[in-house]
Amino acid sequence: MSTLNKKNSMANQGLAPWMKWGAALVAVALVVGVVMFGLYQKDTLVSVNGEKVSVKEAKEQLGQYSLYDDTVQIDNVYYQDHISAYVAYDKLLLQEAAKRGITVEESKIAEDAANTLKYLEVYFLYDAANEAKVEFDSAKLFGVDEAVAAEERTKLETALEKTGATMLNEKFTAAGLTREYFTKVSKNALIIEALKAQIKESLTFTDEEIKAFYDENLDAKYVEKNTSHILVADEATANEVYAKLMAGADWLEMSNQYSTDEAAKQSGGNIGYYSRTGGLVSEYTDGAFALTEKGQISQPVKTSFGYHIIRLEDTREVALDSVKENIKQELTTTKINDELVKVVEAAKVSPDKAKQTMLSIAKGQQ
Repeated sequence: MSTLNKKNSMANQGLAPWMKWGAALVAVALVVGVVMFGLYQKDTLVSVNGEKVSVKEAKEQLGQYSLYDDTVQIDNVYYQDHISAYVAYDKLLLQEAAKRGITVEESKIAEDAANTLKYLEVYFLYDAANEAKVEFDSAKLFGVDEAVAAEERTKLETALEKTGATMLNEKFTAAGLTREYFTKVSKNALIIEALKAQIKESLTFTDEEIKAFYDENLDAKYVEKNTSHILVADEATANEVYAKLMAGADWLEMSNQYSTDEAAKQSGGNIGYYSRTGGLVSEYTDGAFALTEKGQISQPVKTSFGYHIIRLEDTREVALDSVKENIKQELTTTKINDELVKVVEAAKVSPDKAKQTMLSIAKGQQ
């Protein structure tokens, strides 16, 4: 039997489901491997409108991440392949900025780069001091008073017998970076920031879309519950307090006697108005929004803080006029993202998987 006939015979016999999946995965891996090999041969991980993302650029981006996370593998080709779409996305935005004639003053770039390097020196000094258990005042080290911060920094450098600048240089050497590289980083970041600012300035908002956003988010953002609570440490005490309240005990007396929330006790346990997305722990929010009548009291609700007995004081809807500007701010992010998606969609990007990642970044999903 010829080789071709053998292959046809095997295909006709069929494969077990797990073997089919295995074969598919192997095929995908082979295709990806061949594509990546071809790209690496050309030193091009991604091409965006004819401009390439090189292996060197991907390694530089990974080097930045490795400054904060030593698990990042700069020389790992799969790490490089993954990060290349992010580098390509920045390149595309820089191309768009150039089309629009956006530039940034060199003095502003130099200032931003210097501030970044200064921050990194202090950050690694802070990190080393913590590791060596050297006592210091972090509020002074990162404070706005430059003289006080410099004095605290000098104390740490003396105790550690190494300057922040030396530490940063060592980190850069390990990451394959230079101080000059961060001038380019600052320039790119400032240009992209200016591009987004220009897009923002061009945005318009209709009353209809503001109202639509308000209506869509009414229950989550603009309906608020004003509640009071009595917080106790254990379930038995919570049940005891709840039973006494149901029997007619005075709320204020119970709060003063049992609640462990000393701040809220000053106002009878009241914590004010909050929406569903107002920042309270979800268990408390669910318990509060289950209450519908003023004065209604919940059964004990368990959270990471303990057990809460919640009383509803009031329910209100925040008026549209009072949140219009907030809504515009929320819509701004969405509208800027929409414009950036258009830029990515119009771009010539290879390979296609990089473009799909770039679209996700533009949408704010990455």
